[in-house]
Amino acid sequence: MVPPIQSKSFIKSSEGSLASYDWTDLGEGTGIVELYGFTNDAAGTLGYILDKNAMELSQEGIVATGDEVRTDISTTATTFSLNAFNMPKVIKGICYINFTWILRNNAAPVATAKVTVAIYKNASLLVTGDTQTFTIAAAPATTAHTEVVALTIPITNFKKGDIFKVKFTGVQVTGNITVFLHHDPYNKDFTSTTPNVTAATNTTRLRVYVPFRIDV
Repeated sequence: MVPPIQSKSFIKSSEGSLASYDWTDLGEGTGIVELYGFTNDAAGTLGYILDKNAMELSQEGIVATGDEVRTDISTTATTFSLNAFNMPKVIKGICYINFTWILRNNAAPVATAKVTVAIYKNASLLVTGDTQTFTIAAAPATTAHTEVVALTIPITNFKKGDIFKVKFTGVQVTGNITVFLHHDPYNKDFTSTTPNVTAATNTTRLRVYVPFRIDV
């Protein structure tokens, strides 16, 4: 199990600080930016994006169920993308990804699954890693896991127009499993569709902590 994000010491940035970092790690010379993963509905098609601001698909402010707040990543890998950079940036160091995923066993025997998390610059893979592999009892069993995956990004230059991406893939190791990824930035309970998730126990937020090199 990777260490929790709280295990690393950060300093909260002051208001109005350069580049609007959420935390700074002076030992590593990086500014940490917290990003939320969620969906938008541009032109009637769900898109998966990263942003510093928590937004909901519904302008009315309530999204209860469906692909707006979770995605079946065992059927189709899902990639969340930050808007293209409007100026050159350098990313380096440990990127923490905090998320909840659900296993649903669809068949009789016990089964196992995991989630692979990968970071990309445009279409180029920078680093990848896995959660633990978990075992789930026979159908109709479900189980929820909240994970912090730590991926070390090599020093990478992003020029204007480049895009930072995080890709999630549900990996069926044995058996017949569906893997859901939750991505509700408002951290609401997900209880109207099986499998249920209570946000107080398993966060329904998807958060990515990106380390940018501080220019001094």
